Amino acid sequence: MRATRAFGAVAANQIGGFVESERNLSQKDLAWVADHAEVTGEATVLHDAWVGENARVFGLSRIGGDARVEGRAVVDGCIVGHRARISGSARIENSWVDCEAKIGGTADLRGDGKVSNCTIRGRMPPSEPPAPKGV
Repeated sequence: MRATRAFGAVAANQIGGFVESERNLSQKDLAWVADHAEVTGEATVLHDAWVGENARVFGLSRIGGDARVEGRAVVDGCIVGHRARISGSARIENSWVDCEAKIGGTADLRGDGKVSNCTIRGRMPPSEPPAPKGV
């Protein structure tokens, strides 16, 4: 993708990330998809939102209101807004994240939840539980 005009920190003709169609990125706001990020399907980036690095946004996701999705984060079918940050290798599905919430590390948030004004970071549990000691 290439910027057709200068806005915010984006220069005219600047190369951005991948959007599947014009529907994925607002043409009237200051939203941007940068680096190697991908926005596909019915997902939309709007307002002053930014999706960058190697992040992937898809499904019926809406990223807006100065939200940021970065790192290797994956967002599927979520609403992310109001200065929320999704980063690291976090994965969120079918959730609502807003009000300066920060989700990062390897956090995995799935389901019909709402996260506001908090920080969630995590590590994935090992694929197999450790063997009990003395066995």
